[in-house]
Amino acid sequence: MTKELEPDLILLDITMPRLNGLEAARMIRREVPSTQILILSQHDTEEMSASALEAGARGYVSKSDVAVTLFSSMEAILQSGKG
Repeated sequence: MTKELEPDLILLDITMPRLNGLEAARMIRREVPSTQILILSQHDTEEMSASALEAGARGYVSKSDVAVTLFSSMEAILQSGKG
């Protein structure tokens, strides 16, 4: 769907039914590099954040911080993608 819709931003959870968010991020970055990716996860670790960035995500938000940081993280990614 990403190829068809070409969204500016995709919010991916690490835990998904068929493949995990890191695998999906790699696929999306390869197929539609202009789409920005933000990873969301219940795992609040530096290792998971680093893995998300390595997979091509532009940011990582822990579910424990979602109420405080989700929208500001999305805005920052979208703003940085315009330059």
